[in-house]
Amino acid sequence: MAEKLKVFVAHSFDQEAPVGENMSDMDVAKWFINLMKKKPLQYTVVTGSKPAPRPIDEKIKRDIADCSCVVGIYTKRYYDTNLQKWLPSQFVLCECACAIGFYYHTTKLICGFYEEGIEPRDLALITIGGLELIPFKRGDLEKNKSKFVDYLGRIPNVVATGGEFELFGMPPYSQQNLRKIYTVYKNGNVHVQNINKMLITDSKQFNDENKGQITHEIWHKRVNIPPPKRYAQALYG
Repeated sequence: MAEKLKVFVAHSFDQEAPVGENMSDMDVAKWFINLMKKKPLQYTVVTGSKPAPRPIDEKIKRDIADCSCVVGIYTKRYYDTNLQKWLPSQFVLCECACAIGFYYHTTKLICGFYEEGIEPRDLALITIGGLELIPFKRGDLEKNKSKFVDYLGRIPNVVATGGEFELFGMPPYSQQNLRKIYTVYKNGNVHVQNINKMLITDSKQFNDENKGQITHEIWHKRVNIPPPKRYAQALYG
């Protein structure tokens, strides 16, 4: 009997359904996970634990490295009023970004699904190789079930042979860790500090083609927000 494909599913653990929807992020993740576990796919599915305000722990890193694929479920988690667009959970992004270093120069891949309303180009860095992302609507999951099964069913061939979707265009560096430090001021302002740990995987290419520079985009911008009342009361009485 052939060994089952082992995949890591990165998803949001939020259990409250958005306004106007009947499914929470967790419900959406469970739907896709059940789809992967059942016939005709029958994959072995591994997931992370509920996110905590610290770097990805070693167990999750080992699980990602041990799997043949990371499937990201990018749900609309935050709406950035300044950028006027939806953003997925930062923890899903971090888990998928973590796989870049482990899967570099292999046929393992990062793929997945994004909720309509999220811009695919915002996810380009961590899904730069392998299968393209597939959009979905929370209310139409069952309606598009066969399309999702066909997409997921292509993963074993890509992992085994590289297939027609051979990995391409990987940069000579990858993100290993990302820490975010939030400083909340009494007047309601918030300062966000991003601390990245990067791995240079090809120093010659990094110097020749990238001129020793790392291209990235920080979507956090300096804005004024209403002070979170409960948090402010806990801090200042």
